[in-house]
Amino acid sequence: MQVTIARIKYSFKNAMRADFWGTTIGRIVAGIYTVIFAAFMYHYMVKGNVSSSFTDYAGTDDYLAYIIVGAAFYSVSVSILMAVGRTFMVELREGVINEAFLSPASRLQILFGNGIEQYMRSIAEVSVIFLLGSFIRVRFKSTDLFSYIIMILLIFFALFSIGVLLSFIMLFMKDTYLSQNTFFLLINFLCGVSFPTEYLPKGLQYLSNCIPFTLLLKLMRRILIFGDSISTHISDVAIIFIMSTCILFIGSFLLRFYEKKYADRFIL
Repeated sequence: MQVTIARIKYSFKNAMRADFWGTTIGRIVAGIYTVIFAAFMYHYMVKGNVSSSFTDYAGTDDYLAYIIVGAAFYSVSVSILMAVGRTFMVELREGVINEAFLSPASRLQILFGNGIEQYMRSIAEVSVIFLLGSFIRVRFKSTDLFSYIIMILLIFFALFSIGVLLSFIMLFMKDTYLSQNTFFLLINFLCGVSFPTEYLPKGLQYLSNCIPFTLLLKLMRRILIFGDSISTHISDVAIIFIMSTCILFIGSFLLRFYEKKYADRFIL
C-alpha cells in the first residue's frame, strides 16, 4: 500500500509540473465536442428520430443519453490506459528502467498507483460531460448508492487489467503511439461506445464479446439510463470480473516474463 500511495503522489506531482491544465482541459473539450456533435446530429439531421433497429438493439430511443455514457466511458478509458500502459515505457525512455526492475517494489502496485491517480482526475473530467448532458435535457435515472459504488470499482478494475496487458505490449514493441491508439480504436469501434455492437458483422460481434468493456458499457447504461440496480445484474458483474481477472493474470505473467528477459540481457 505504501508503494501505491507514493506512486499516486509522484504521478500527481509530475502531472502538476507538466501541462496539467492543458491535458485536463483537452480531455474535457474532447468529451464536450462528442456530446455537442451528437446533439446537433440528433436534433438537426435526424430531427429527433432514431431507427427502430437502434431502439431494439440499445433498448432505448434516448440517443443522447446513450452517447453521453459512451463518451464518458471512453474518456476514462483513455486516461487510465495511457497512465497504466505507459508507466514503464516512460521509465525506459528516461533511462531509469533498470532501477525500476531492480527495486523490490511491487510492479502491480506501481501501475495501480498510476491508475488510481488518473482515475480520480478522470472522474472530475467526466462529471463535466454529464453536467453538459443535463443542460441539453438528458436525464439519467437514479438508483441506489451501492450500484454506483460497485460500478465505479468495476470500471477501474476492468480498465486496470487491460492497462497491465497494454504495459507489456508497449514494452515489447518499444512503442506507445501505435499500441495505445490501436487499443483506443478497438474500444471505440468494437465495444459499443457510439453505437450498439449488434450493428457489427457477426464475426466482429464475437470478438467484441471477448472484451470485458462491451458488457461493462451495457451494464453502465442499464444503471444510468434505466435506473436498474446492480443486484439484478450479478451475472454480468461476475462475467466482467472473471474476464478482467484473467486478463490481469495474463498481463502480469507477460510483464514478469519480459522483466526477467530484460534483466538477463541488460542488467545481469
